[in-house]
Amino acid sequence: MSLTPSDIEYLNEEYQVKDLFISKFSSANTVIEDETLFQNVTKIRQSISDSESFDQAVLQQYPLLKDAPGYTWVTINQLTPNIARALVTLTANEISQPIKTLNGYHIIELKSKRSVDESKQLTQEQLLDSWGKITLFDYMTDIQQGREMKILNPNLRALKFKREGRFDDAIMAYQGSVSLDPSNPYPNLNIAKIQLMKGDVASAKQSLLKAEIKESLVSDTIVLPEIHLLLAKIYDEQNFSTKRDAQYDKLINEASSLVVLDYLKTALEASNDRYRLTKVNMLIDEKSATESAILDKIESPDNSIIADEFLTE
Repeated sequence: MSLTPSDIEYLNEEYQVKDLFISKFSSANTVIEDETLFQNVTKIRQSISDSESFDQAVLQQYPLLKDAPGYTWVTINQLTPNIARALVTLTANEISQPIKTLNGYHIIELKSKRSVDESKQLTQEQLLDSWGKITLFDYMTDIQQGREMKILNPNLRALKFKREGRFDDAIMAYQGSVSLDPSNPYPNLNIAKIQLMKGDVASAKQSLLKAEIKESLVSDTIVLPEIHLLLAKIYDEQNFSTKRDAQYDKLINEASSLVVLDYLKTALEASNDRYRLTKVNMLIDEKSATESAILDKIESPDNSIIADEFLTE
């Protein structure tokens, strides 16, 4: 799987959506013939267009539902690639055409979109990893077809539960991952992120502190900058400026990536911390100059330096 320019462009936006899923499996767990399913989905899409609201149409089609699906904030790494690529083309209050997936069709209503917080921004590698896991899970669901299948990998189970909005179950799954690999800080970070989504800041802070301890045990350097960015943000909101600054100092001393340094620059400007801001600006200039020099060397047609190195071996 490879990313398109559009995937990269919308990598760090999040979308407020309602999602109606029409499964290709009947209530008897048999596969509905594709043409029949598509005709049914097309009718549902038309009824949504003709209705006064998305909710009203959904409840008309599914009268046993007590409530229509609510709005949820999602990022493209939480969706299958084809749903994500359809979503980014929508404008506010637009309803998608039926989006075919391995296990059925989705109809999505977009309410609004916004840029994600800088501390939560994704890399291209993280997006590819998430899409790989989601695709694998959808494949497993497809081949199940009525047979019992247990997802043994706790990280995959956590991803499944998170996609379904089952946050407590996702936390329990990540806790299972902690049991399998007690020294790995990443599951604790994921637990903290879900706890923050739930508004449980106190629990999130404890999870982040555990992740911080584990990170220090496995490496002498910062492995997961997001741990320290989130802790700094929590300490700042709780007016623990000394502890917040200690997290900033850790990130500054490690000469973090430009993304992290740019976030720090914004945070330090807001707190009017001129001392640390000066250090961060110097690091940004140094790393920018270094990266530019590396790119110039890669793009330069003069390969004499490389040739000399080979000749001297």
